Amino acid sequence: NPSTDDILKAVKKVKAHTVFVFPNNKNIIMAAQQAEALVEDKKVIVIPTVNAPQCITAMVEFNVAKSAEDNEKIMNRAMKKVRAAQITYAVRDTEVDDLEIHKDDILGIVGSDIKVVGDDIEKVTADVIDTMVDEDSEIITLYYGKGVKKAKAEALANELQEKYDDDEIRFTDEYSSAIELCKNTTLELQQDEKFISSWSDPTKIKSELRKIHREVVNIYYDKDRLNEDG
Repeated sequence: NPSTDDILKAVKKVKAHTVFVFPNNKNIIMAAQQAEALVEDKKVIVIPTVNAPQCITAMVEFNVAKSAEDNEKIMNRAMKKVRAAQITYAVRDTEVDDLEIHKDDILGIVGSDIKVVGDDIEKVTADVIDTMVDEDSEIITLYYGKGVKKAKAEALANELQEKYDDDEIRFTDEYSSAIELCKNTTLELQQDEKFISSWSDPTKIKSELRKIHREVVNIYYDKDRLNEDG
């Protein structure tokens, strides 16, 4: 995880008066907030995202016509609408909250809590979604990585559509792209008081973010990437 010093160095490289920081990890939020307090020559605003789907949703809501303060409120509000789960597998035997877990079990994690344990990815995913969907849900997005075949993701999406016929079901393999877009991301406020992205073409980036999605419920799983994370 990046330290406060790492974030400070990154912020200093941004040639702007205002810099938005998206931690995308609950363990990085404090470091980001400490960096926010230490920077004196520019305004740093931390949007306390804990995962990439929250970051995507927040950035999609960014409005070039609004002030930094207004965008902070807008992005925080949008971020809070997102409920994200993660499907991974256990690296060792353990017991958590009365759940007996064995090495290589499939885990369904909502936020930071293990909600479902099983031996089948599709079933665990479906069971996790069932714990999250409610009457306010509108869109369910499946992000799948290279460890999952498109046919399986599509089959699961079709099953979910039958079960949750009032919701829109989406599935995409753009999770890696989303991570890259959200990684080390800042949004800048220039001297002319107009917002631009830290990329050369903000319109294109925002278009890409919209392709990846704005959603209410996000489910994403990438066995290879999650294995790296432990």
